[in-house]
Amino acid sequence: VAGAAASARRAGLRMDAGLFFPLGLTVFLFVLWRSAVGALATRRVVWRDTAYPLRDLTDAARKEAA
Repeated sequence: VAGAAASARRAGLRMDAGLFFPLGLTVFLFVLWRSAVGALATRRVVWRDTAYPLRDLTDAARKEAA
């Protein structure tokens, strides 16, 4: 935490931005992890009340990359 606060100060940011960085990073990583686990457990992604099967999404990504 002290390192993040010192880095924020060197970057010209307010010290509270550096103090809350570790908390924000932890929350962000938790949200990503929860989303990935949920998608793998249900084999689908729900976005805007529409469910997309993971197989369709991966197939489309492969076609686009080729």
